[in-house]
Amino acid sequence: MVNIDQTNEDSINIHPEFSGLDILPEIRIDPLVSIVIPVYNGIDYVPHCVQSFFHAGASIRFEVICVDNHSTDGTREMLLELEKNYQNLKVILNKENHGFATAINQGNAVARGEFLAICNSDIIVSPGWLDRLLVAMNTEPKIAVVSPITNNVGEGPQLDPESVNVTPDSVNLYAQQIAHREEIIFIVDRLVFFCVLLRKKIFDLLGGLSSSFGLGNFEDDDFCLRARMMGYKLAIEKGAFVYHYGSRTFKDQRLDHDKWLQKNAKIYYDRIARFSSQIPLLTRNQIHSSPEVSVIVRTKNRPFPLHRALTSLANQTFNQFEVILINDGGVDILPIIQNFKNFLTIKYISNKKPVGRAPALNLGLKHSEGQWITYLDDDDIIYPLHLELLMDAINRSPEKSVYTETNKALYWSDRNQNNIVLISRIPFISNREFSHEELLVDNWIPIMSFMHSKEILDLVGTFDENFEIYEDWDFLIRLSRKIEFHKISRTSCEYRFQFGNKIDDSTLLSRKKAAQMRTLIYKKYPTTVEEIIMKRNLLINEVRSQNDYINKTIKLQITSINQNLLIVSRLGGFLLPKNLGK
Repeated sequence: MVNIDQTNEDSINIHPEFSGLDILPEIRIDPLVSIVIPVYNGIDYVPHCVQSFFHAGASIRFEVICVDNHSTDGTREMLLELEKNYQNLKVILNKENHGFATAINQGNAVARGEFLAICNSDIIVSPGWLDRLLVAMNTEPKIAVVSPITNNVGEGPQLDPESVNVTPDSVNLYAQQIAHREEIIFIVDRLVFFCVLLRKKIFDLLGGLSSSFGLGNFEDDDFCLRARMMGYKLAIEKGAFVYHYGSRTFKDQRLDHDKWLQKNAKIYYDRIARFSSQIPLLTRNQIHSSPEVSVIVRTKNRPFPLHRALTSLANQTFNQFEVILINDGGVDILPIIQNFKNFLTIKYISNKKPVGRAPALNLGLKHSEGQWITYLDDDDIIYPLHLELLMDAINRSPEKSVYTETNKALYWSDRNQNNIVLISRIPFISNREFSHEELLVDNWIPIMSFMHSKEILDLVGTFDENFEIYEDWDFLIRLSRKIEFHKISRTSCEYRFQFGNKIDDSTLLSRKKAAQMRTLIYKKYPTTVEEIIMKRNLLINEVRSQNDYINKTIKLQITSINQNLLIVSRLGGFLLPKNLGK
């Protein structure tokens, strides 16, 4: 709060006629930036954090709003004392711990600034940090969130490797050393909200942070995703530095950080899958010139899953792509295509008779115009940032083929596959780096997760039409022998298993054929490496065991839906439901 009689540059001359009237006891000059700090305990570091904002100063007016989530170690009393000393410090006291997101939203509700800074309580800001973030923000109106660099943020581009040895006492010195940096970089997917500056109107428009994430974790990923889906950008100012202790709140509350990460990851991916499957609010500009990317989608007799797959394409933040849609002898889908005329550029090819999985893909490749190729089956989805993540990696390393990590999800569906209910969602494969040897054993890179150049087909060839299934696995082996693979450590797509009165996955439905095609892969790519041979034999035995399991399960005296749930859970690698089949 700034009083009229305490700031010369903002003083107002009162006409003598009104000089004796008590009509202007106080005039508040709104700050340009409101800094909101959620606090829970931390008596050892919170005072240093709060005072650093005032010691660092800024050339612009700002206010600091501390939201105390019922601290019990003397922190809230300390904050009340600081409030007496700093005119533009406001303290909100909660009677219980509402968590990070709710505290931020509380602070935002009383914030008067045009911009909102969200800051952890375990940071120390340096002189000039706020001015530099504001300058970066104003370089482009589409920037919604901008972050400084820091010494501790886990991973990602906000982490400055040169600052790992910075201490609280050397913050200002290091900030001076990097003050010459003037680089602003744009980020595709997420910024960690340890300290970020946002446009308050965008924060309000998007409804603030979601309180679904409780005490914290993933609320920043969630907000960044929503901002990106609305066409806004994320940026980092490389010349602004803020020191971060890191995860102090979770440590002080003696909370299991990994447990909260797992819990909130589930909430986040539930939300992102829902966002991906809803018709977007914004239409997408149609491509009039050659597209950068061609997305090949094959479909057959699955109109409702196809609609969800196309919806996920319509929600992409990257829009320079075409869709090559191959209807391989299935039901009429022209009404579905019509639904996406304002969102997608679709090249539709309809086969009167089915030609098969690999020939359908090759037909898509023949009609593609993009320099880069990726794929999507009609029963899977990609998350909104998927294509942009792939293209961002391609632009950094155009000589490589790139792929992202994938979730796999188990859904119940009704007879027509119109309504679906999530049963389970887990990582397809956790933390596996690319390996040529492992690819000779099994495929863990689903077809919608990777992208390659079109020109590489001249060296690799197209999909081998001898494979009724596993044609993508065979293609990847050949591709990996001609080009280096790069994994993007972000989960951006979803491989879906569906069951109801029947199991709707071609690979799962025909386990005998799967065993035959796996054997064909092994014969086509022989090896003398004993470890690979051993792993191959183990997988062949596992496929046989799965066939035995199917035969036993269909004899159980339970409903067909429960039989199918047991089967798809086992074959898809999901945790088996308890008590079924007893």
